[in-house]
Amino acid sequence: MQRKQATGIDDLDWVLGYWRSLRRDRIMPSRRDFDPTDIPPKILPHLLLVEVQDGNRFLYRIHGTAHVEAAGWDMTGSYLHELPERGGYRDYIVGIYERLLDEKAPLFTESTIHWKEYVSRSTQRLMMPFSNDGSTVHHVLSVQMFEFVSSDDRLKLNLSDFEGFGETQRYVVHG
Repeated sequence: MQRKQATGIDDLDWVLGYWRSLRRDRIMPSRRDFDPTDIPPKILPHLLLVEVQDGNRFLYRIHGTAHVEAAGWDMTGSYLHELPERGGYRDYIVGIYERLLDEKAPLFTESTIHWKEYVSRSTQRLMMPFSNDGSTVHHVLSVQMFEFVSSDDRLKLNLSDFEGFGETQRYVVHG
């Protein structure tokens, strides 16, 4: 069966280039620099914008429609810690955010997520930090792509049927 990808690595590369252009000579760009209208329409459904609050609480400000479909509900206005715990996935995602806070640099991860009925999907995630003061991460912009085998498999993809995951890659993007 031929694999179909919702969007791809080229789109993640584009977003990384956009983030770098906003950063200029700083460690991280400011959230004020980011304009969602700059993002190509095919990438918008895959965006997540998370505000980092005191105590490393992560608040979803934008939860793109591709993520609403994947999760089964809209997390906009909700905290990451409110995500149901499924096989360690919530703790895994929190850990990625915490690493990004330490690194203050973009972070790429690739995972395989497993659902009931032996359905598995690959997901690639690029997370980029934004800072209001130049040193502390205040927002994280993420683009996360899901790879599907066929379009009807999208109906099987939501966290209510989630069974597990495995990370296949993780690296910090420098430069």
